[in-house]
Amino acid sequence: MDSTRPAICRVIKLGGISVKIGRQLSLMGLLVVLAGCPSVSNDNGEILGNTNSNTSTNENDNVAAGADPATVAPGSSFATAPLVAYDAADRIIIERELTAAGQIHVYDLGELQAGDRLDVLGVAVNDSTLDPMIALFDAEGHRIFWNDDIDPATLNFDASFSGSIRQASTAAYLAVTGTIFDSGDPGRQVGRYRLSIQRQRNVDVPVIIGQTIVLHWSIAQDVTVANVAYGDLPAFDAANISSGFDGQSDQIKTLILNGVRKDFAAYDVTIVTSDDPAPTGNYSHIYFGLDSGQNLYGAAEVDYFNGSDMDNGIVFLAAFEGLSSSTEATGRAIANITGREIGRLLGLMPTESASDLMDVLPQPGTDSAATLLDDRTFEEAPLALFPIGTQDAIALLLETVGPAQTE
Repeated sequence: MDSTRPAICRVIKLGGISVKIGRQLSLMGLLVVLAGCPSVSNDNGEILGNTNSNTSTNENDNVAAGADPATVAPGSSFATAPLVAYDAADRIIIERELTAAGQIHVYDLGELQAGDRLDVLGVAVNDSTLDPMIALFDAEGHRIFWNDDIDPATLNFDASFSGSIRQASTAAYLAVTGTIFDSGDPGRQVGRYRLSIQRQRNVDVPVIIGQTIVLHWSIAQDVTVANVAYGDLPAFDAANISSGFDGQSDQIKTLILNGVRKDFAAYDVTIVTSDDPAPTGNYSHIYFGLDSGQNLYGAAEVDYFNGSDMDNGIVFLAAFEGLSSSTEATGRAIANITGREIGRLLGLMPTESASDLMDVLPQPGTDSAATLLDDRTFEEAPLALFPIGTQDAIALLLETVGPAQTE
C-alpha cells in the first residue's frame, strides 16, 4: 500500500444489504445479483428518504476542508484521490464522465467517525449507457462495500449502498468504474455518471453478533439458495462425488466438518451438523446437492456483514468428480468450498489469490481445479470484482461476527 496514505484504526461496517447470486460472471462461472438499496435520487441527484434528525447542523462538522465537488478532477488511484468537500447539509454531488473502458475514478470522502452513516448512489446520466459499479474502501485500500446493480430484475443497473460506520477512519475512498460483467459491450463501461453522497453523523454503531452454521447432511426439501430453487435434496452420500467413494460418506463428512471448524476457529462462528440437536436461535444452512447444472462448486448469497443470520448456501458434490482419488484430499477440497460459501454468507467477496478461501474458483474438470486440494485460509487478497483494492477477510470477519468465544 502507499505509505503516504493516512493510517486507520480499522474502519467501516455497512450492514443489512445482501448481494445475491444471479448474474453470469464468465470469469468464474458464477451468477451475481445485487439486492435493492433504499437510496433514490431526484433530477438534481440529491438523495431522498435517507435524511433524519441525527444529521448534524454544526457548520464545522458539515463542511470539510477539500475540493469543490463541482470542479474537482477525479483521481485514478487511492494515492491520487482528491479530498472532496461536503456542503452545509453534509452532501456531496459529483458528476463526471468515464471516457474509456477500464477507467476508474477515485474520490476521498474524508474522515468518518464511529456511528456515522453513508448513503451513496451512482447513476448514469444524460442518456448514458454506462452501467456504473461503485466501491468504498478504507484508508488502507481494504474493501468496505461494493455494488454493481440496484436491481437487475427491473433493469435498474445503477449502483447504491447505505450503511453505518463501525470504527473511525481518517479516509474513505469512493471509486466508480464501468461494470466488469458487460466487458463485451464497451458502451456499458463508458459514459457520464452522477455520485450522490449523504453523510449523517452519530447515527448508530452496528453490533457484532456471532453466527451458527448447520452443515445439512440429511434429506432436505424445497431448498432455495440465492433465489434459485433446487427442490428436494437427498442425504449426503459420498457416492454422489464418485462411485470410488461409495461407503466413505462418514469419513468425508468428518473431514469436511473438521476442516470448516478449523477455518472458523478464530471467530464467533459455531459449526454444527444436521446430525446434532437443532441449535437454539437463528442459524444458516449449508446444503449438499448433486449437480448445479451450471458448472459450479457452490453458491450462496454475499450477505454483507451478515445482514441476515438465516440464509443458505449449497455445495455441489458432483463438481468434485475426478478431482482426486484420495478421500482425504477430496474431503479437504469440499471443506474449502464449504468454508468459502460460509464466507459469502458472512459478507466476503471473491478474491484473486489461490491460497485464500475466497479465491475466484477454477472451472470444474480443468487442470487448475487441482488448487482446491491445497489447504486454504482466510487472508488479505486483491478483489476479483473490482480493479483496485483488497479484501481483508480476517478483519472483516472479526468486525462482523467477532472473535471466538471462550468458556
